[in-house]
Amino acid sequence: MLTADRIRKFAPAARADIVKALVDGAPEIAAAGITTPLRLQHFMAQIYPETGGLKFVEENLRYSEKRLREVWPSRFPTAAAARPFANNPEALANKVYGGRLGNKKPGDGWRYRGRGMMQTTGRSNYRAAGYEDRPDDLTIPDVALNSALKFWKDNGCNAIADRDDVAALRKRINGGTHGLKDARDALAKARRIFTESPAPARPQRQPDPAPAPAESRPAPAEPATITDPHQIRLVQTWLRNLGYTEVGTPDGKIGPFTRATISAYRAAKGLPAGEHIDDELVLTLAKDTEPRVIAPERANADSAKVQEVAPEARQTWRAKVWSGIVGFGASVIAVGQGVIGYIQPAREYIQPVQDLASDVPSWVWLAAVAGVAFYIWRSTSKANAVITEAVQTGARR
Repeated sequence: MLTADRIRKFAPAARADIVKALVDGAPEIAAAGITTPLRLQHFMAQIYPETGGLKFVEENLRYSEKRLREVWPSRFPTAAAARPFANNPEALANKVYGGRLGNKKPGDGWRYRGRGMMQTTGRSNYRAAGYEDRPDDLTIPDVALNSALKFWKDNGCNAIADRDDVAALRKRINGGTHGLKDARDALAKARRIFTESPAPARPQRQPDPAPAPAESRPAPAEPATITDPHQIRLVQTWLRNLGYTEVGTPDGKIGPFTRATISAYRAAKGLPAGEHIDDELVLTLAKDTEPRVIAPERANADSAKVQEVAPEARQTWRAKVWSGIVGFGASVIAVGQGVIGYIQPAREYIQPVQDLASDVPSWVWLAAVAGVAFYIWRSTSKANAVITEAVQTGARR
C-alpha cells in the first residue's frame, strides 16, 4: 500500500504536498492499471528522477554556463553560445523547446516547459494531457499525478513494467536514457519498500473440491479490451506511422477501417487474431519501428486486382470506358457534321436538326458534348490512377 511513511522511506527529501497527493491518489493510481507491486515499483522509480526525488513538479531550467554545454552540447558548442542562456530559465526554455513538440508561437517553449510528475513538455503533450489552456495547473501536486497517470496509461507503460524493463520505460517516458541510472537505483529501493499494490486486495477464490470435466471448464479469460479514446487514438497514430494508412485519421473511435487495420496488423505480427486493442497489441506497436512491408502482388496490382480490392475503382473504370465511347462517337459525328454540312446533297437531311438548334450549328453542340465527355474521361482516369496507387502502396485497405 502507498503510505506516507513508505514514500518518505523511498524519497527522504520528498515534499509534503507531493507525498499527500500520492497517498490520496491511490485509487487513481489503481484505476490507471497500476494494480500489481511490480507496476507500482516501476511507476515510482520513473517519477523519482522526473521530480528530483519527489521534490518538485516543475522543470528546473536554471543552468550554469558549464552545465548548459554538458546537457546540450550541440546547441551550445561554445561558452559564448551558452552565456546568454546561463541562469536565464525563460530564454533557455524558448531556445531548446521552441519550434518543436507542438510549440509554434513565440514564448511557447517557456509556457509549455516541463511540469507534472512525468515532466509533460511541449504544447502537443499538454494538449494530449488536457491542459493546453491551463498549463500552470500541472504544478498542483494532484493534477501533476493525474497527468503522469494519463501518460502512463496512454503509452502502454503497464505492459512494459510487466516485462520488468526499466530501460524501455525510461525511453518511453524521457525519449532516451537520461536519468536511467537514477531510475535503476530508485527501482532497487522501490522493490524493497512497495511490496503491495495500491489497490485493495481481492479476496482469494477457494479452489473447487474436484476438477470440473473438460467439457464444462470455463474458457480462458480473454485479454482486457482497451476502449479509452485516448489510447485508441494513440494506436491509430502508431498504425499510420508504420504505413497502415488505411486506418484513416486518428479519431479515438474504432470503426470498420480501424478494426480491419488492427486485424491486418495482428496477422502481420503473428499476434492472436482479432479486431480489438489490448495490452499485447499496444506493447507490440510501442516497440515496432519497422515500416509496413507491401507484398509484391499488391505493389504490382493490375486494374483487375485494384477493382477487386477497391469496388469504387470499378465504377470509375466503367465511367471512363463509357465516357470514352461517348466522347469518341460525338467527336466523329461533330467532324462528320462539319464536313458534310458543306456538301449540298446532305444539307437537306441536316437542315431540320440545325433548325432545332436555332442559329447554333449542331456540330457545335456535339463538340460541346465531346468536350464534356473528355473532361469526365480525364477526371475518372485520374481517380482510377489515385486509387490504383493507394492499393499498391497500402494506403487503401
